[in-house]
Amino acid sequence: MDIPLTFLMDDILREMDISQNNYFLLNKENARDGRNHYFHFESVFWISRHS
Repeated sequence: MDIPLTFLMDDILREMDISQNNYFLLNKENARDGRNHYFHFESVFWISRHS
């Protein structure tokens, strides 16, 4: 894959939302170093208390 991950960010986040996963895998076939890479995220929700 020659496309940098920064250009795929919207697609990755959309797929994570649809699948309800907090991680994605960059598999070894698409990684330059030939290794699997897992990226984990933590969701934080802020509640605004403005009057």
